[in-house]
This record gives sequence, C-alpha cells and structure tokens, in this order.
Amino acid sequence: MKWIFQTLVICSAVAILPFSTKKESTATTEIEFKIPEPLPGDEPAIRNATMANIDAEAEKYIPYNTVYTKNEAIALRNNLTNLLAASPNSQALNWALVKYYASAPNYVGGNKSMALRYAANLYSLNYYAGCLAYEHVYDRSYEFKNAEMWYKKSLIATVPNGMQWKEFKYINNAPFGVGVKGSFTNYKIKPLYESHYGSYVRKVMMPICNGNCEGEIVVGFMRWGKQKSNEIMVTSY
Repeated sequence: MKWIFQTLVICSAVAILPFSTKKESTATTEIEFKIPEPLPGDEPAIRNATMANIDAEAEKYIPYNTVYTKNEAIALRNNLTNLLAASPNSQALNWALVKYYASAPNYVGGNKSMALRYAANLYSLNYYAGCLAYEHVYDRSYEFKNAEMWYKKSLIATVPNGMQWKEFKYINNAPFGVGVKGSFTNYKIKPLYESHYGSYVRKVMMPICNGNCEGEIVVGFMRWGKQKSNEIMVTSY
C-alpha cells in the first residue's frame, strides 16, 4: 500500500506554544500571544523568511504528489527527524515535519500532538509562519474557529523591510468556501474568512509588488478537513 502526500497540516483543541516562551498563570487560562525574542545567532533575513519560501524549501524534503510505501513513509519521517536534530533552527524542516505528522496515517506515525510540537518550534523561529502553521493544523482538523483565531493572530506580525500586507476579498455568497492562491502562498490555496458584512477576506504578507502580486480567487474551495481523503491517497499497489 502506498500513500500520497499532497499537502500537510495539524490539529488540536489546545494550542501548544514553544516551551521557552509560554508562561503559566494560575489567574487565567487565556493564552497570551507575543512575538518571541530572537534566538541567539538568529539572523533577521532568516527569521523574516516568507511562508512561501519556507514551503518551497520544505518541498525539497517532502515533495508534494509523491507516493510512498509504508516503509518509505517511515524512512522519510526518520530522515526529517535526523536532519532537524542537526539543524534545529531550520524553518523548512520544522514545517515539513508539521506537514508529515498532520497528514500521515497513524500507522506510519501520523500524530496530532507531534505536529503541534513542530508548529511550536516554527512559531518560536518565525512568528508569522508559526501562526500560519497552527492555522493550517486546525483547518485540517475541522476546527475552523481555532484556525481563524490563529490566522488573526498572524496579522499582528511585524512587517519586515521590503514586505507589505495585501488584502484579497470576495463579495458574493460562497457556501462551500472560498480561497486564494498565488506566488505568496507557493501556489497553495489558503482560506478566506467571512466578515461581518457578508464578504470573504484574507490578508497576506508578501514582498512589495514588483508585478507579481496578483492572486487567484478559488470559489467552492473545500476546507482541508472536508477533503482529507484527497490529501493522503491509499493506492492498491
């Protein structure tokens, strides 16, 4: 039997934040979301890497549309783990492991808690990318309110030099959802969220436009949790 990893994500009702940045409080259970301090030796150019670049780099380790046998999938997981042990600050490797653990079947190591753990690592390295990793996870676990919460948390990220926010909007009824894709998402569809005014909106952080800032609105986009069978396909050979 083989599995095809087309894209990957995580899920949980409780967000796991980086162990070094989360402070426990006996007075409240509310989580405080703060942009982590830079790690020793962490270069701004790396810390401010765009999610599109991180995803493109991760594809070198865990390519999309690749079919694996059970043993191949386990070997892939072990290889990613070993590579990350050698380069713990690699955003691409942390994201690749988020995707693996979020989407792989249980019998080849798929594990929500582990996916959240690597999302927490990414969050500590890159606030914006980490928020989107959590969003990606909750989206796939049908927890759309939590996914939207993490998307909204991403909007307080500091905008690095050369970057900008761009808003994409769809002003029609979309009962099956609506998304957007473009170079700024590495051509992966990201969901728009319904506003109070009946429209669907998403803001994305992208490089300041140089003629490649357009996005494609995808109407009828089914949220990840509703199409898991299309993410990991079991073949008969």
